Amino acid sequence: MVFFRKLRRYRRIGVSEGKLRYVEVSKEKPYVISSFSLDDGGGSWTLDHEVSFIRIWMDECSQFPPLKEMPAIGAIDPLNADVVYFICGDQLVGVDIVKEKLTGSSRLSIPGVPILSCVLPTWLESSKIPYAGSSKKTTVKRETSPDTVKNDTLRVEIELMK
Repeated sequence: MVFFRKLRRYRRIGVSEGKLRYVEVSKEKPYVISSFSLDDGGGSWTLDHEVSFIRIWMDECSQFPPLKEMPAIGAIDPLNADVVYFICGDQLVGVDIVKEKLTGSSRLSIPGVPILSCVLPTWLESSKIPYAGSSKKTTVKRETSPDTVKNDTLRVEIELMK
């Protein structure tokens, strides 16, 4: 089981933009990110992008502390195949591997918990998420990206307390 936990740190498979994707990051500096997609026939993998994580990190180093260990792959963005999320310490960092830029970051309240990438329906904003515990706190806010007019993102933060 320990082997699989280490394996998932640097390899991830998921669906993005309707295709099966595979992303891996090398275990040694400069932590090369390689992104592959399964061809339409399902017979072979195509290398789509390859980029150095360290170079991207160093461009944004004023925002973050020095990188002490290999970044762990958190998730592949289900709507944008160019974006991969990495866990760096207690930060979740979005990286556009085509533009070679960070897309954003967020502090993880519980580092080390697996991240599930999914697309939530818009009606979820008006729904209460059930929980069997005695106390709960749910925060829902709608964020509109400044460069889009019609596309908005629903960000759901759930903190379950006992």
